[in-house]
Amino acid sequence: MNNVALTMLVAVVASLPSIASAEDVSSPGRKLSMKSTDSSQALALTASDAAVPAPARGGDEDPTLTGASLTVRNPQTGESSTFILPAALWSASSTGDSYKFKNPQAPAGASPVRAARIKAGSLKVKARSTGITLDEASQGSVALSLASGTLRVCVRFGGDVTRDEPGRFSARNAPAPQSCDDGPATTSTTTTLATTTTTSQDPTTTLPTTTTTVPVTTTTLPLPTICGDLSIDG
Repeated sequence: MNNVALTMLVAVVASLPSIASAEDVSSPGRKLSMKSTDSSQALALTASDAAVPAPARGGDEDPTLTGASLTVRNPQTGESSTFILPAALWSASSTGDSYKFKNPQAPAGASPVRAARIKAGSLKVKARSTGITLDEASQGSVALSLASGTLRVCVRFGGDVTRDEPGRFSARNAPAPQSCDDGPATTSTTTTLATTTTTSQDPTTTLPTTTTTVPVTTTTLPLPTICGDLSIDG
């Protein structure tokens, strides 16, 4: 490898975000509601825990400078989707410890996310899209993460699942995941499928046999008397 190529490679690597410097925060989830119909979709997320930090104002975590992204993932199927929340739609409170995102045009406009708020101890997101399909028989669990610069807050709902069916997923009081990239969560929802056994019998049809008796009439005719001269008498 020549010096020019080596210099370019070093420059590319240096421009990539440093994974080691990123701050992953695993938080308990308070409530998640997801709904998908033929006409609309909706997602509402709430996480409340002292582990959730407020992004540092003016730093690498400030969403008004870096923007943010919301990732929705199904750990069982691997299906995932990421929504971008542009920096231009974020605003900071006067004290600098609370940030709000607003996009009244969602799911149109700059993001499918309609509103979001992150502050010390709390994270809330409302979107007009579920990000993943809800057409499976059940989801089992759903993982979500909000990344703002070097800060990433992660939740995973698979504990107290209150509704899990095609088109709907609702859960609450989820424990904090081991990490933002851990395996599938354990769900307390048990789905019992009723098994129906149908016995099909091939009916045998017996056709009645009809016997028709045709009366036979026997007519006895008297024979003529033959005389000795071979003439017939009568």
